Amino acid sequence: MRTPRSESRADRFLGVRLTEEESERLDAWRVAHGNLSRSDAVRALLAPGRAPGPGAIEVPVSLRAKLQEIVEDGWASSEDGALTLALTLGLQELHKLHAERLPALRQTARGHAERSRERRKAGREGGDLLER
Repeated sequence: MRTPRSESRADRFLGVRLTEEESERLDAWRVAHGNLSRSDAVRALLAPGRAPGPGAIEVPVSLRAKLQEIVEDGWASSEDGALTLALTLGLQELHKLHAERLPALRQTARGHAERSRERRKAGREGGDLLER
C-alpha cells in the first residue's frame, strides 16, 4: 500500500524492516491518529513528550508529579505501576460508591420525598377542613 509523501523534509533515511504484523499495527496507528504517511507516524511517535506505544496516554503535569511521588515513597516501582495502583484504588472506591453508598443515599432521598408528600397531603387536608 502506497502512502502519500511526507511534507516535512528529512535529513536522514532510516531503513527499518518490519514484520507484517508490525507494519499493519503501524498503519492502523497512522490512520487512527490522522498521519498521512508511515514516516509521519514514526515522527509522531518520536515527538518529544509523547510516550510511544499503543494506548499511550498523556497525563497532566500535576498528576505526573503525584505518580512520581508514589514511586519515590516506594508504593510502586515505576510511573506505570503508580498509575495502575491509582486507577485500581480509584475503581475500588467507585465500586464502593455504586454498591454501598448510592443505595443508602437513594433510600434516604426516598424517605425525604415520602415525608414531603405526607406533609403536603396533611397541609391540603388541613386547608380543606379550615375552609368548611
